[in-house]
Amino acid sequence: GLNGYISTDGGNSWNDFTNSIHVDHHDLWIDPSDINHLVIGNDGGAYITTNGGASWRKCENLPITQFYDVAGDANMPQRVYGGTQDNGTIRTPDGGVDDWEEILGGDGFHVIVDYTNSNIIYAEWQYGNLYKSTDGGYSFNYATYGISYYDRRNWDTPVTMDPSNHNVLYYGTYRVYRTTNGAGRWYPISGDLTNGPGSGNLNFGTITVIEVAPSDSNYIYVGTDDGNVWMTDDYGSTWQHISDSLPDRYITDIAVADDDPQHVYISLSGYDIVEHTPHIFKSTDTGTTWTDISGNLPNAPVNAIEIYRGIVIVGTDFGVYYRQNGEWIMLGDGLPPSVIMDLKLNGDLLIAGTHGRSAYVVDLSPLDVAQNSLPSENPQIGMLITSNFLSIRHPENVKKVEIFDTRGRLVINTRKIADKIYLGALPQGTYFARFYLKSGKVQRVKFVKIQ
Repeated sequence: GLNGYISTDGGNSWNDFTNSIHVDHHDLWIDPSDINHLVIGNDGGAYITTNGGASWRKCENLPITQFYDVAGDANMPQRVYGGTQDNGTIRTPDGGVDDWEEILGGDGFHVIVDYTNSNIIYAEWQYGNLYKSTDGGYSFNYATYGISYYDRRNWDTPVTMDPSNHNVLYYGTYRVYRTTNGAGRWYPISGDLTNGPGSGNLNFGTITVIEVAPSDSNYIYVGTDDGNVWMTDDYGSTWQHISDSLPDRYITDIAVADDDPQHVYISLSGYDIVEHTPHIFKSTDTGTTWTDISGNLPNAPVNAIEIYRGIVIVGTDFGVYYRQNGEWIMLGDGLPPSVIMDLKLNGDLLIAGTHGRSAYVVDLSPLDVAQNSLPSENPQIGMLITSNFLSIRHPENVKKVEIFDTRGRLVINTRKIADKIYLGALPQGTYFARFYLKSGKVQRVKFVKIQ
């Protein structure tokens, strides 16, 4: 909500010099050799002026969008959608990096493209203001008829489509609503599933995630911002509280196995209490018992879960990981070391929405289902990250190792190659290793030092 002001009389009077550009300013640089040359950073990106703010040029080529949620189009897989911080709901119609367009304003959040009809799109802006388009996103109409205006709603209000019936959707305030006619009208199907309203300047005591089992729509799972998890196995007629044995944390996501409605995964975050511990739990009995499978994930919140052909994939504050043989392995390369706010599967494509480095897509089709693993990016060396060591399974293939931090500084440079490289002197964080192989090739790997 901050504008930019300038005074030319020592502060006696002020004028807004930013009223022609995007709002919410965070940083300003003034050229020490030319006071009319300014660079300002705001919720719309970076802008440059050479005439003291009389006119501005936006830097259009910076991939710095902050995504809250992402989505795909089942019938047009080249299309990627997403809700963004103060830049609305946007999409790329053709899968290009420079053809993004805004289809709904405000702060963009959940967006759903009907898997039977690409012209039907649901999108929302903050606090659950949900809209529906039937013409491919060119016009939208308000779509919350039947939902009480007075219900508490999360900043990122969850809305989801039943994977078995495109006319059935669910919407969460402090209670669950359902529509059976494509948002023509909504009806509540639960009571208050939270601990009641909290205090402070933001809504609290709200639902954060709703997940419908792909194999049986009678099973619906719900998580809240105050640590509650509920499930129903009778289409919402009765609800069971299933989180007594879980940590009291913000529920960030829920995923249900494709073939078993009782097999569920839940992620939690202690970000709001300055806790960095990763939390992801698994249950095979609808939450009667839970198993902590956080394992060797980096010491950071888990924000999103997807299941691809039985393989669990998570988005964290330190990138994307998949689970193989009880271990978490970083997925793919080319993804910046940024917060992953959301993951969405669209067939074989996995879409990752980062909070600050735009959106990315990776093709998971090379997945080896029989081995429950992804093709190794580094078959000649192999890697396993522990708290203080980088283990190399085939050191005989390596003649030199360089490790850089995220600012590009060389922090380790060694030709003494053993099966372990000591990392104890490095602080926790993301690093990039460059392996010079005896074959003459160079392999690069991104990894996270956990402690």
